[in-house]
Amino acid sequence: MIHDSFTGSASDHGRPVPGTLDQGHEAPPPDVPQALQPRPRWGIPSAVVGVVLFIGLQLLIGAFVVVGWMVTGHHGTPPALTLALVSLLPAYAGVLGWQYLVARRKGDGVRRDYAFAFRWYDLFVGAAGGLAAMGVMLLGTLAVAKLFGVTPESSVGTTVLDSKQTGVPLYALLVVIAFVGPVVEELHFRGMWWRAIANRFGPVAALLVTSAIFAVVHLEPVRLLGLLLGGLVLGGLR
Repeated sequence: MIHDSFTGSASDHGRPVPGTLDQGHEAPPPDVPQALQPRPRWGIPSAVVGVVLFIGLQLLIGAFVVVGWMVTGHHGTPPALTLALVSLLPAYAGVLGWQYLVARRKGDGVRRDYAFAFRWYDLFVGAAGGLAAMGVMLLGTLAVAKLFGVTPESSVGTTVLDSKQTGVPLYALLVVIAFVGPVVEELHFRGMWWRAIANRFGPVAALLVTSAIFAVVHLEPVRLLGLLLGGLVLGGLR
């Protein structure tokens, strides 16, 4: 009998033993309750790596672009939209790649580990939930701004509005903000982080902690309360 060190599964002459998965866990019978099914061999540390990777890639690539801009004889800083775009896209790609790698090597795949599934009515639930989340985010941000006498603004929104760039950089960044960002963030916070925390502390803790992390990672104090409330709404829809 041969043991596969990469997948963790056993086989005879390279053939999988019936009832095992290529990710390394024995497939539970259909009637086994979910609570009794094998848990993935990853947890909070893997989720932390995802956040560090996302922030680190943005800072590293942003610094590289700025230095390259100066070395080539340009004055000032690179165009804001271009800088945001070339920093965000690799960061999102890095987080997605990390989550896929973790689920494949240490878990049961993206679909099971992160509850990544689509049903026809998800379109309507997602649209309604997204609007509700945006509403509470706005109310929370306005409340904080009024309480402390500051201007309610988003760093990304300010970047877009203050920039004089148009054309491809503008449209590409808007697509990233509207579509790519939400998908990646939901998979990370309501997928990887949720599963890591829920496995140890339960779904209520997962809802509260993932919402708090979601708010803090954006690094926008004025929007902190709004992002926290929005995270609670989105987590409640999970």
